[in-house]
Amino acid sequence: MNWNYRVVNLGEDGYCIQEVYYDKDGKPAGYCNAHLEGATSEEIEEITRLILLALDKPTLKPEDFIGERDE
Repeated sequence: MNWNYRVVNLGEDGYCIQEVYYDKDGKPAGYCNAHLEGATSEEIEEITRLILLALDKPTLKPEDFIGERDE
């Protein structure tokens, strides 16, 4: 299953960066909270770079997902 970081509009709860997972057809299937942690500063830099890429993609809403949110 593929994934990336995306901005998700949670309505009245605001916006957040989430790890979004996609089904085999490339449709958003679910998401969970993004974690910014790594074993090295280089890993943190890479995660930060990937999170910044999320800002260039369209914002998603919970109804865009075919699955359920992973708490």
